Amino acid sequence: MTRATVIIPTFGNASFARWAIKSVQIQTVKDLEICIICDGSPEHMVSFFQNIQKEDPRIKVFVYPKSPRTGEPYRDIVIKQTSGKIICYCSHDDLWLPNHVEVMEDALIKHHFAHALPVYMFLPDEITDENTLFGDIHWTNIDAEMVKKMQGGFGLTLAAHTRESYMELEEGWVTTPRTDLGTDQYMWCKFLIAFEEHWKATNKLTALNFPQATRKDWSEQQRDEELQRYFEKIQDPLFLKQLEKNASYLFRVEWWDGFSPLERTREYNWRWCSSQGTMIINNHSNKDKLFTLSAIFITGYPELSNLTIESTLINENLTINNSGYIYEKEIVVPPGKHVIKFSCDAKRVNAPADPRYLVFCTRNFQLVERE
Repeated sequence: MTRATVIIPTFGNASFARWAIKSVQIQTVKDLEICIICDGSPEHMVSFFQNIQKEDPRIKVFVYPKSPRTGEPYRDIVIKQTSGKIICYCSHDDLWLPNHVEVMEDALIKHHFAHALPVYMFLPDEITDENTLFGDIHWTNIDAEMVKKMQGGFGLTLAAHTRESYMELEEGWVTTPRTDLGTDQYMWCKFLIAFEEHWKATNKLTALNFPQATRKDWSEQQRDEELQRYFEKIQDPLFLKQLEKNASYLFRVEWWDGFSPLERTREYNWRWCSSQGTMIINNHSNKDKLFTLSAIFITGYPELSNLTIESTLINENLTINNSGYIYEKEIVVPPGKHVIKFSCDAKRVNAPADPRYLVFCTRNFQLVERE
């Protein structure tokens, strides 16, 4: 039995997958089965992966006709043909940091399912320096209800589970029956339902997710160049330390309910919210910490509206409009998780091309620790 089986699904013209594969090959855990699953891949891509297979005896290429979705049933077939004690996954357009399998393996000693810290990489024109690489963290640990709320769940690359727990499921990977449901989300819910008490969030950044949705118009070469650039970076210990620092900042705050993902330009960032939203501030230490919380609150109209903020840390009744309300406050955050509720009575922003219910936004939010 090997220490880990790694599933790398691929499809279409995806020569950029070489960098995902390389990031798996350089893991600190070397005892791996690396399984590349070609879901209807063109013949030239199958040959491309078979040539990579010749360079590393740990790699095996599995070739199948195109499935209805993302080749989910093929993952079940491959898992049953392999022997890794744990099963890890890497999307063909993502990268693992060198310690990913090591961290997952440690988390799965006492748990059946684990996931890495969920962050995504911004587009190049949104990044000003190495402090602005990531979007935000929507959660640190989740339950079945949270997974159901997520559009698509969290990425394949972040997850791992034991072989034993997979074999105990009533149903493993199958074609996801609903087109409005993410294939990974559908699978992760099975684990949550079966083993909710044995689910582990590592709260460690061990993978980089490069969302296809924001890169859907990119060429294969553009994807290849971006992944190559970051593959070279993740081998630099100084860059890895910077990633850890960035993640620790994001880890302080979670955004839930009505809040949308972070958006940004090189000049500023913003986050839309519906009429109600939830923010969570985490203090993972064992002592009180002093922070300065700052943001600009904005609606879409000149008429004045009420923004209410309620929590054990902050209680405010603000009057805001499209001019922007500059807010800054020092807060003492005790150890633990602190829920902050936002409520705004402004009109919905008129944005016909945007399906979201947009009422107000926070611009340039910061939570800075004070000494």
